[in-house]
Amino acid sequence: MHKELAGYREALGLARAYGIEPAHVPPWLEGRREDGGGRGAAPIPRYAPVERADEGTGTPPSATLPPKPAAVSEYERVADQGGWHDEVGWLLVFAGGMGPAVAVSSGEPLGLAALALVPLAVVVWVAGHRQGSRKADLRPEAEAYARAVVAARAAGAETPDLSPQLRALLDD
Repeated sequence: MHKELAGYREALGLARAYGIEPAHVPPWLEGRREDGGGRGAAPIPRYAPVERADEGTGTPPSATLPPKPAAVSEYERVADQGGWHDEVGWLLVFAGGMGPAVAVSSGEPLGLAALALVPLAVVVWVAGHRQGSRKADLRPEAEAYARAVVAARAAGAETPDLSPQLRALLDD
């Protein structure tokens, strides 16, 4: 997962897109077992084959970028949201548990009302889980689009700049 190795895997993936197959890819580069088995923790990315430039005319290859899918726009919108659900959920459970403890020790029955915070904590956790699941569902399509933009740019096409959310996907 080292940064330089990620760049090397990216270069090998782009070379394959241009029809240049590497002679040997060591298993450690992709995070596979020494015997070469397994899927690998960091496989070399796969890109669509790129049409090469005509050597005689020097014209750039024709590369087209499909329009941005709605799922990618949705991923960009929700990628930076969330992350606070666990912390707030635990705080609500803690506060919901402290209220009855104070009520018992001081004799004030009003502290029992803090028990209402426990179901609220469950609601917060469920909302966080749903948001995380939605991001996980959108991630593969956003990653595929980001890789398509990089491949089209490498092929010489004019492409829009990647958003910070999509760049972060490629950096992972």
